[in-house]
Amino acid sequence: MKRVLIAAAALCFPVSMPAQTAAGLVVILVQDPSSAAISAATVRLTEQETGIVTSQTTTDQGLARFVSVKPSRYSVSAEASGFKRIVRSGITVNVAESVSMTLTLELGAVTETVEVSSQAPLLQTENGGLGQLIGNRQIVELPLNGRNPIGLAGLTAGVVPGPAFSDNPLQLANLSVNGSRGGATEILQDGAPVTVPENSPGTFATATLPSVERVQEFKVQTNSFSAEFGRTTGGVINLVIKSGTNKFHGSAYEFVRNSRLDSNQWFLNRAGQRLGTFQRNQYGFTLGGPVILPKLYNGRNRTFFFGGYEGLRQRAQQTSTTTLPSRAQMSGDFSSTVTAAGAAVTIFDPLTTTAAPGGGFVRTAFPGNRIPA
Repeated sequence: MKRVLIAAAALCFPVSMPAQTAAGLVVILVQDPSSAAISAATVRLTEQETGIVTSQTTTDQGLARFVSVKPSRYSVSAEASGFKRIVRSGITVNVAESVSMTLTLELGAVTETVEVSSQAPLLQTENGGLGQLIGNRQIVELPLNGRNPIGLAGLTAGVVPGPAFSDNPLQLANLSVNGSRGGATEILQDGAPVTVPENSPGTFATATLPSVERVQEFKVQTNSFSAEFGRTTGGVINLVIKSGTNKFHGSAYEFVRNSRLDSNQWFLNRAGQRLGTFQRNQYGFTLGGPVILPKLYNGRNRTFFFGGYEGLRQRAQQTSTTTLPSRAQMSGDFSSTVTAAGAAVTIFDPLTTTAAPGGGFVRTAFPGNRIPA
């Protein structure tokens, strides 16, 4: 019964499999005080939010490579016989980025530990991709009309909205990157494409609009990205969705736009008209944490969940001008119908269509411009 309940709980929470295109790369060189490589050293990479540990053994060149690393904060430890254990914390792995570092082990017993606080590297040497990371603080705190995180892609040099860019999910990919055609940008969520081909060759439309509260961060890649990012003649926007951690966390929110809080437009005010009604409510919640079934299963350091809901309610007043047929026109009388220039509009009988001697077709006008009942 316990196994059945655990399996049922696992099916209730979708599992996110990090793809290579969204994950990072961590390369670690382990050496001794003389800068000689240390082989067969044990290197452990620990995600600080979840406690999940991945370990590797260094090669003859003293290298340990961790691929498909989920964007998050990590600590790294290395140990080898005859050397003190070293721990470096505060390592941030961003979406589609690589981190390389060198760990120098000091002579001593393995029971001794040297702790180091990591600093961000000045250069990224593992790949030559160009782009900019849009972090969670920017996504949450910068003003977003419509709460569309893709709108922040314009913070990247060389990126401007395309001619059809809007909050409509179908138009989110309409960005021009370094002069590329609008609509040529590929958008990925956790490494999976969320764009579909449009009617024009080489252009994309987006099928979903990611919620601000669900996005952890995203990177706008503008040039020189690796071959794994195909299917685009513009740029690549790589989003990472939040996930659960060892601590329960969440949010509840509502964002409001209401015309009662707005001033009237100058032209409407001059004409003595009121501002049109506009009301928009965007609200929802998120919740994440470890999967815990009391007395059955403790998912800390192993199994996590994250989810939420967002609703949108919008009411707006629109004014349009159109032309309706007069009572005479409704009865078939077009004798008084004229163009803007004052010329009569001739109504022809479609049943009198005949071939013209010089080519084409001609029709006979209704007598008096009146259609018989």
